[in-house]
Amino acid sequence: MLQLDANNALNDGLEAGMTGGIRFEFAFSPRQRKKRVVLQVPSGLVVSSDNQVRRKLADLLRRCALAPVLVSTVAESGMAVAGHEMSIMVCSDRLDDGKYEDIVQLAVRSEM
Repeated sequence: MLQLDANNALNDGLEAGMTGGIRFEFAFSPRQRKKRVVLQVPSGLVVSSDNQVRRKLADLLRRCALAPVLVSTVAESGMAVAGHEMSIMVCSDRLDDGKYEDIVQLAVRSEM
């Protein structure tokens, strides 16, 4: 093991923090934390009164790397679309409380 003293070649006889009689200080900036990156998977809305149809369509969207949002009524579609960006909407023509055109109108209103 190498022992260091005040007069060895490694510190050249200088006191710590001194150079030629002038004091110096080191300052290190704190390490910046990297911001987390959140990957957003595009969402797709699936609207059908039939549970089996919803599940099959949801499986197709997953295969296309989309996150399916499953709803069964126009009212539920309105809540799902409000404030969320949907890349695709797949809908039955007729629903228990409305039709496809009602969901299109909800989507257009939510973009405004």
